[in-house]
Amino acid sequence: MAGVQWGVNGVTMTGGTQDEQFIINFGDVDSINGGGGEDILYLRGSAGEDGDWLFNIEEDGTMTVTSASDSDLSGIVSLDHGAVNELNTDANNIIFDGDASGKIEFENGEILEFSDLDKISF
Repeated sequence: MAGVQWGVNGVTMTGGTQDEQFIINFGDVDSINGGGGEDILYLRGSAGEDGDWLFNIEEDGTMTVTSASDSDLSGIVSLDHGAVNELNTDANNIIFDGDASGKIEFENGEILEFSDLDKISF
């Protein structure tokens, strides 16, 4: 069962031992910990609408998310642990080889940290 914690470092969502789907609006959550199981983050726009981000791996290996509607919502994805499954990843889904941890740093200064996720969908 997933939980939500509010603290001085913002809002953290934590998964349990089962599969979880975290559906969040941009800017509402500061960190996600998937826990055990197959855990997916669905990142939506700040007003709850479908996000318009596209994921890309650049030639130098940099992983970017680009917003079609607002360049301040574009950013860089970095991993501390794990790897991207490039064969199954597409413009709307980052699929990891097992659990991955890292962060998305957006141009507007927002940072979304994540750990133990198997997939991020936009």
